[in-house]
Amino acid sequence: MSARKEPLKSYKKFFGAEGERLAAKYLESRGYTCVCKNFTTRRGEIDLIFRKDQTLAFCEVKTMTEDSVKEFGRAANKVTPEKMRRIALTAQLFLERNRSFFADCTPRFDVLEVTICRTHANIRHTKNAFPAPAVFIKKRLF
Repeated sequence: MSARKEPLKSYKKFFGAEGERLAAKYLESRGYTCVCKNFTTRRGEIDLIFRKDQTLAFCEVKTMTEDSVKEFGRAANKVTPEKMRRIALTAQLFLERNRSFFADCTPRFDVLEVTICRTHANIRHTKNAFPAPAVFIKKRLF
């Protein structure tokens, strides 16, 4: 039974990586500069971290096929409150480790929805998809 799940797991990983690649290309085409991809800690992972002017965008990328969107709804709906909390905790750690580099930046939490169609991909970028948690304010991380 696990032998059957392995190809599906590999496909999902490839599919997600392709969505992240397309999202990064999209952000770069809009003047953002890549700071980090797949920042991972035991708290969680942030798919993409990009900077534009004085904003540091912590980006969650959700990739779905056109058929999946029709069947299950928007990919952004998969960003649960628990996922938001883990992203925020991971962002906090990133900022603590790199404070001197990004002291002048305001953090922002974005979601990029990548919809893969037969001939192209559509990308929806939601800026400030969820607010910075109170811990950022208490610790003066921005």
